[in-house]
Amino acid sequence: MFRIKPVLFVCAALFVVYVPLASATVTYQVGGCLGSSVTNFTTISAALGDIHLPNVVKVCAGTYPEQLFIRNSVTLEGVSNGNAAQVVITAPPGGLAECGGNVNIVMQVCVINAGTVNITNVIVDGDGIIGSGVYGIYYADTSGTLDHVETRFQRGAGGVGIDLAESANTVTVENSNVHSFNLYGILATDESNSGAEMTVKIEANTIAPDPTAIGGILTGGGASVTISDNIVLGPTKPVSTNFCAGEGGCFGIAVAVPSAGSISGNTVVDVGSYAAGIQLLACLCAASTTFSVTSNTIFDAGGNAIQLSTNNGPPPPLKIEGNIISQALNGIDFGCTIDNNVSSNTISAIHSFALADVPPGVTTSNKYYDVHALSSGC
Repeated sequence: MFRIKPVLFVCAALFVVYVPLASATVTYQVGGCLGSSVTNFTTISAALGDIHLPNVVKVCAGTYPEQLFIRNSVTLEGVSNGNAAQVVITAPPGGLAECGGNVNIVMQVCVINAGTVNITNVIVDGDGIIGSGVYGIYYADTSGTLDHVETRFQRGAGGVGIDLAESANTVTVENSNVHSFNLYGILATDESNSGAEMTVKIEANTIAPDPTAIGGILTGGGASVTISDNIVLGPTKPVSTNFCAGEGGCFGIAVAVPSAGSISGNTVVDVGSYAAGIQLLACLCAASTTFSVTSNTIFDAGGNAIQLSTNNGPPPPLKIEGNIISQALNGIDFGCTIDNNVSSNTISAIHSFALADVPPGVTTSNKYYDVHALSSGC
């Protein structure tokens, strides 16, 4: 009995020590503001690339001239340093490399096949980058959440604040500020076109394009897309009136309708000549859609407040209800597409038609105030 007890004690002790090591979270810091108890690196890239891959990298307030390549699951979080609270990623002195096989496009934060990546409280600043197209944050085949991030000054030959690409990912962009770009603010495309993979939530963001940009938010296909409670300001003066006049042109929000989802509670204001406040394009989904456009506020639109575009085929039947539309060229343009689910919208101060390009047989009930004419046919 006396010989067995020490052996059991040693085995139990070894077991107790082993379990915490297997489940430990590896946390690094960049900048040294968290004290000596947390391993410190001088650059974000060095922390991300350490042989002991981190679960969490906390970045102290400051400016970091780096291009980040992320290929493993991680949480990247900006933290305050004394009275300073901004973590700003800028272009490195040697310039930016292409990533993900994208030719003539550079990504400041490049996230590819990385599992789950969460980024919080970080600014990505593209000021001064010229020549190539400039994307602030690029997610490909990666899930995660972008929360309280800011992208700004992505321009060059074509600038995008945030690009969510490829398939098989679930990504949320929330509480963020995307501004000063000359192409798109948030771009999300399911390039598999199967309509079964991508799930995207774009919620409670502020999107402010350059005046001559094409659009604020653009999504294409996927299993589910939810765009809610965002503020989209412009684009106010799209660069090409001819381009914007065509279907699929310029817009505040545009969606190639997915299998399911909604556009709800957004405010879209001050989109320029021929641009649409909200544009709905043909379905890229594999099954019938349950997509809805409800409770949005759209005003001061140089084109149609809501446009059902027939580019690449008509959109499927949609629920378009409870929207407030004011000061637009036209209120809702049906694009000569039959849709009996347009009702309970409030449409006022319209320069041309409250309802435009309405095909025969459509019945709809809305409230109209100070509109030039109620409807136009096909």
